[in-house]
Amino acid sequence: GACEETISGLKRRCGGVTPLRPSYLSSRASGAAGARLVRAAALLAVAAALLALSLLPAARAQGACAAALHYDEVAFGYAREAYSLMYVNESYLSRLEALTSALGNASGAECVSLESNLSALAAAGPSMVAAAREHFALFVGSVSAAVAALSLGAAALLRWGRELAWRAWLRAHANYVVRLSGGGPARGGSPRDPDSYVTYAAGLLIVLAVGLFGVLGFQLFWRPGPFTVLALLNSQKEIGDYPTVVPPGSSALLYVMIKNEMNELELYQVRAFVSPATYGPLEAPAHSLMNQTMYVVVRPGQNVTVPLVLRAPSAPGQYKLVVLLYNYTGSGFEYMNLFNQLYFNVSG
Repeated sequence: GACEETISGLKRRCGGVTPLRPSYLSSRASGAAGARLVRAAALLAVAAALLALSLLPAARAQGACAAALHYDEVAFGYAREAYSLMYVNESYLSRLEALTSALGNASGAECVSLESNLSALAAAGPSMVAAAREHFALFVGSVSAAVAALSLGAAALLRWGRELAWRAWLRAHANYVVRLSGGGPARGGSPRDPDSYVTYAAGLLIVLAVGLFGVLGFQLFWRPGPFTVLALLNSQKEIGDYPTVVPPGSSALLYVMIKNEMNELELYQVRAFVSPATYGPLEAPAHSLMNQTMYVVVRPGQNVTVPLVLRAPSAPGQYKLVVLLYNYTGSGFEYMNLFNQLYFNVSG
């Protein structure tokens, strides 16, 4: 039948049937969607809380030395820039290596002391970088000048060397006597043809110029790799013979070896976790029963070995130790997609 609007305009009557208002339907739909959003937010909050609790020891350790770690990153940035300019301040770098290694196990007053030492080291960084730039400019300028001088010397010998050599030869042998013997002239005590000496000298200068240019290019542009090696070693610093069965709550000494083939100075972060064996390497942090964070500075082409204490859980079962490697990129630590894991049983 015909439809007519009520005076209020809030509902319609069509053939004696009053349909539901669209506004009522939309309010019910929005209410259901809101309830789902609330439940999803609650689940996310619970998951975040569990993750925070699992990482709490690591967060506390890093938070306690957060200021010291900041200054360490600043000091490392200066050291890396100087190293890229082929300049090594051994005193600065050795001190940075020692202070960085101490960050992993520091807490309380140790963090305050590290912060003071690292801030002083970072303050000395700009002057070291200035010296590195001056040293690099001097090195490149010296090699370039030597190459240019050798090249010009070789060109001059090839252009005017023969004439000068013959003039010198004639001046040196002006009093030689030509004797006639056997129907032809003979020169007594005559040296070798001067042309050959000029050719040899020019060739030597060219070889030296090319060699110096090659050395400069090798130092500036040749870069093997880049890659990093991560290895888990036993208590004897060897691969193999790892502990597979440990008593509850006991400790075992292991080592982590890092080899730097990244072509520049690197600051690495090593994070170790113990979790149930059922979780994957990247799931271990969220289910960690033990965690340890270490920092180490490694020079290009060298390797460093750092100790790692495996602490077994108190409950029997099958677990695994996971070691993840990060490197400092200038804005933070980035996972390098490198990990090692060791399965072990807790019993006894």
